Parts: sequence; C-alpha cells; structure tokens
Amino acid sequence: MEFTGWNLRCAASTAVANEPAGMVPAVAESVARLLGGGRYTDPRRRAVADDPFVNEAYARALSLEFAGRLDEAKRLFRVVIEQAPEPFWPRYEYVLRADCSRR
Repeated sequence: MEFTGWNLRCAASTAVANEPAGMVPAVAESVARLLGGGRYTDPRRRAVADDPFVNEAYARALSLEFAGRLDEAKRLFRVVIEQAPEPFWPRYEYVLRADCSRR
C-alpha cells in the first residue's frame, strides 16, 4: 500500500506499509496539514506498540471512549494491555474506565 500526502513541512511525502494500520500516522499528518493544524501533541494519540494490531485496537478503544461507549472501550483497552502490558496510556485509560464503571 502507498499513500502520498503533504507533511507538516509542506512537502509531498509518501508512506509505504503492508497493512492499513501502518499508514495511519502519515495520513493523520497529511490531514492535519490540510486543515492548517500541527502535529498532535496529546501522547494518547500516538502509537503505543510496534504491533499494528495493538495500535489499531488502542485507536478503536479511544474512539469508543470518545463516543461514550465506555464498556466497549474498556474491553478493548484490556485487549491492548494483554498484548502490550508496558505502555502507560492504555493502562491509564483502562483504570479510568474501570473507575467510571463503579459509579
């Protein structure tokens, strides 16, 4: 797969990946550039592992969380933690969802 877009330095850049999840950072940077924004600084929106499956599961969990589907998000955060227990943000988000579930 190949994607060509504009990076934050206003230059055309091409990303090549074997899976769609590998293209996400390049596409996000291009869209941010087109919208006039900069690079995302929120560390929760970065890749959390080298495994594309884990990163996609994390992104889906965040999307569910932002949509208010907290129980579903919590389940996916748990999957991410099981596959990649080291990164901080998935564990943090999971604890937040667990805390909300008790209220």
